[in-house]
Amino acid sequence: MGHSYDVTESWHQSTGAELATHVVSLGRSLWRDDGARRAQMRSDLSRYEGFRIASLDPAGYRSGGPMYVDTVDGGEVRVRWNICRSLVDAATAKVAGTQQPKVQFVCSNADWRTRRKAPKLDAFIEGLWGTRQEPFHDIWELGAHAFRDAAVCEIGFIKAEADVDQGAVVHTKPMPWEILVDANDSSRGNPRHMWHVYGDTRDNLKALHPESADYIDGARIRDPGEDSFAGKVDAKVVERVWVYEWWSLPTGPDSPGKHVKALDSSGSPLIEEKWERSSFPFAIVRWSRAMQGFGGTSLVREASEISDELNDVIHRMSRCIHLTSMANIFAPEAAGLGEKLKDNEDCKVTEYAGQMPPMVQNPAPFGQEHMQWVQLQKSMAFEMTGVSQQSATANKQPGIEAASAIRLVADIQSERFSLPWRAYQGMYVELARHDIACVRELAEKDKDFAAKWPGEGFLKTIKWADADLDDDLYSIRISEAPSLKGTAAERMQTAQEMFGAGMLSQDAFLAIQRYKDLPGELDGSSRQRSLISQYIENWLDATPEQYESGELREGVPLFRPPIRWMRLEDALLQVAEAYMQAQLDEAPDEAQDLMLRWIEMADSEIQKREERMAALRAQGSRALNVGAAEGPPAPPAEGQPPV
Repeated sequence: MGHSYDVTESWHQSTGAELATHVVSLGRSLWRDDGARRAQMRSDLSRYEGFRIASLDPAGYRSGGPMYVDTVDGGEVRVRWNICRSLVDAATAKVAGTQQPKVQFVCSNADWRTRRKAPKLDAFIEGLWGTRQEPFHDIWELGAHAFRDAAVCEIGFIKAEADVDQGAVVHTKPMPWEILVDANDSSRGNPRHMWHVYGDTRDNLKALHPESADYIDGARIRDPGEDSFAGKVDAKVVERVWVYEWWSLPTGPDSPGKHVKALDSSGSPLIEEKWERSSFPFAIVRWSRAMQGFGGTSLVREASEISDELNDVIHRMSRCIHLTSMANIFAPEAAGLGEKLKDNEDCKVTEYAGQMPPMVQNPAPFGQEHMQWVQLQKSMAFEMTGVSQQSATANKQPGIEAASAIRLVADIQSERFSLPWRAYQGMYVELARHDIACVRELAEKDKDFAAKWPGEGFLKTIKWADADLDDDLYSIRISEAPSLKGTAAERMQTAQEMFGAGMLSQDAFLAIQRYKDLPGELDGSSRQRSLISQYIENWLDATPEQYESGELREGVPLFRPPIRWMRLEDALLQVAEAYMQAQLDEAPDEAQDLMLRWIEMADSEIQKREERMAALRAQGSRALNVGAAEGPPAPPAEGQPPV
């Protein structure tokens, strides 16, 4: 369907109430054009939920009845096996439930001070994401629900906004059907205009935009697809009005885009501002992207025909059980069994004249072929969508017995999910870009804006001013899973490299060998490791003035020597790893010198400890030798107590 407004016209150059009218009119037109897509989403959502949803409005969940699907002969059967929900939940658990993607900012062609900000920016974004995202616990739980939206309704969104009044980045999850684009504008999948059409309460809008209270009170209550005005309604707990939010992307440095937030009412919009970002404020994930256009295909739609066939067969088998799996009794009329068993639904009596004895038959309701067909349809549902039956049912697949075969099935499934997996991770890369833009808006008002990062075993405050990087100085990627530190192999490899380079003494190397089997003992959260990490950060982040004065701040030394009762082998290796990384990163010579000085002092302390232990062992050995030379003590004289 088409609409009477063309987004290529100069209407978006207008301002004020005229622009708001265009935004609302176009949004309503696109909403009507999107009716078929919403109907498909409602059907897919009904299949997932297992009951018929009357509408996509929140009240639609209350008025729905049992879910029925069409059959081959044109009838309807009730859904008994909700295989669509099983597939979606298994896929969501496989992709979004087994990972918490974190982003990494990679700098290149930048000086040391600039590159040092990259790990702080990593931690800053992780701190933002770790906070509660109402009504979800954190950003990863929110992202998992967005991925489920994509599996059910083809596409999922996370919206990132800067709430200047609250001083926070707000993440919300729009419903998939609330986001609208023009078909012509999005033919290649990259539209320049986007609408977010959604319902919100007057009270909430007034709290966000107190200066526009009259405009909000005048907003009409009507569905975007309705041409007639519904008028005022009876008193309710809250009144929802429709909000039309529109973004236009910039076309060049001198042609910024626009962001407008308007209501179905006459007056100036709630928001009218320039939009300078190169993308819309949504992080997007799709289950399977369409060949053309902005949308895609959902997992539920992929499995819908198989699900219908499966439920049709199950319905017919159920009828067979109820109608034909009863006892058929052939009895003479004189026996009177027909009258006696007339109310028994599990028995059918056929009477005849004569005196032949009664006969009972129990025919099978269906054959083995029916069960084979059911199993085939069930297997095809998993094979066609790539979801492992083992994951969906928490059981291994039939015939898969060997551990190697089970691992192979898991590997194949991971390959099948590689595209949704990458799409899910890419959503977080996109979200990181939006969050940085939002934080910059907040930092303009609050210069001390900071995030709490729960790293290294303690909650650390990271100021945005210490982490901010220009966009052209970094690229964003998903952080790879770090290798485990503190393992025996890791410790020995580092020790061998340091010993080979002449940076460790033989005594220290032998001590590390002797303790190589000790576990990391809460490697990332132990007090010793946290303390050493703080030393390293102070050395790397110190300014030239701090290097020269030797003080981190007044009265606090920049360099602290090793503590004798530390587990020096672990501490030495931790600083040694940081020293080698600092060399690779071309850290300031002053920082490297402090690390090397600390390593040498720890090495010296290990040697002294080994010397003391050797002296004690030698002293004990001499005492044993003297005792052996003197022989055993003489027996006590008669009447004397033993010595």
